[in-house]
Amino acid sequence: MNTFNNTLTLVACGAAFVSSAGAATLVDTFDSGLGNWTTSGDVAIHNAGSNPAAVLTTAHSTLEFSPDDINVSGADPLEAGGDLETAVGVTVGALDLDAFDMATEGSAMSLTIVVAAGDTLTFDWTLATLDGFGLDYGFLAIDGAVVQILSSADATLSTGGGFGTETAVATVSHEFANAGEVTISLGVTDITDYAGTTSLFVDNVQVIPEPSAAWLGLIGFASLLRRRRA
Repeated sequence: MNTFNNTLTLVACGAAFVSSAGAATLVDTFDSGLGNWTTSGDVAIHNAGSNPAAVLTTAHSTLEFSPDDINVSGADPLEAGGDLETAVGVTVGALDLDAFDMATEGSAMSLTIVVAAGDTLTFDWTLATLDGFGLDYGFLAIDGAVVQILSSADATLSTGGGFGTETAVATVSHEFANAGEVTISLGVTDITDYAGTTSLFVDNVQVIPEPSAAWLGLIGFASLLRRRRA
């Protein structure tokens, strides 16, 4: 009986360990600011102290007129066609929609982390815009490739604070196929022109590890012990 109880204790301790190991390795709700993120252009914390989120805009600090004058940091967006693409590690032209609708300026934030194969990146984002053409967009880039965009064409909800219309809040999920160091970049870009400020809001950034084979084996071992006891 003592041996059986000791075994159960070991299993319980192991389960607690793997449960802890399965918790998110990166959780950023921006309560303490932008932390280790590298920012490029107009990036700041929105609603600091009360449900904060990162906000990135395409608004110039001095050249905008109402209602586009919503620069949040005092820093100017980066010019596309070189600076913006370099900041997020993509090739020049990668942010263009096509040969006619090209990126003009934007802002971004990047973070380099180490992941395991099967880890999943998740975050919430929403896009608010004054762009009347529905071309501006927010984007997620990973290691030099744009993997997802959020278009201003989907911004159909009214919003306050001078941000125009907005998209519904969406949760993005991306699973990493390979282990190693990766750089994730979130950004927003104007398309075709410099008018019609667009703002990207980001929150609840997490990297959630995939349950390991050891965790699955532990579950099987505990199940076997229960059957033997029965």
